Amino acid sequence: SIMEVARLLAANPPKRSVMFIALTAEEKGLVGSDYNARNPTVPAGGEVVANVNLDMPIVTWPFTDVVAFGGERSTMYPVVEAAAERAGLALTPDPQPEQGFFVRSDQYSYVKQGVPAVYLDLGWGNGGAEAQLAFQKDHYHKVSDEADLIDYDAMQRFTQVNYEIAKGVANMDERPRWKKGDFFGRIFGGPMEE
Repeated sequence: SIMEVARLLAANPPKRSVMFIALTAEEKGLVGSDYNARNPTVPAGGEVVANVNLDMPIVTWPFTDVVAFGGERSTMYPVVEAAAERAGLALTPDPQPEQGFFVRSDQYSYVKQGVPAVYLDLGWGNGGAEAQLAFQKDHYHKVSDEADLIDYDAMQRFTQVNYEIAKGVANMDERPRWKKGDFFGRIFGGPMEE
């Protein structure tokens, strides 16, 4: 999925540069993303202005909705909304807010550096709750987590939405900003709407 988003962007480059990073050691405390966020590998004079995280989608069924973790916190949200709408997907609230996924995945390392971020995941519509919970119970971090579990039509749709978000963010007229008064923007800094 990540490689396909990169291929699509390379074939039709947006206004801003896009950097792809495959990170490691998330579950050891966001180790890879924390290091990169604090030591970005952008060209001299460059700056990381946004993070669009594509992280472990459980794509085993024909999903009908997505959750945009952190999307509503920044000016990237209209891009996310438009991409979901073009794909015929509903944007739904986090079905497990008590899990705190926004602060437990790699985008959070960038948020702590003041970089607005969004992490798209699949929602619980159309049997998604059952599919995701069953995958986590039976296959997550187990040898049974094999490629034949993937619904490739659904994966193509998920990849397309992520591509459109990345491209849309890279084509924004202004760099992404935190929404006025956003908690993470106040705590960690970065550009904020006035």
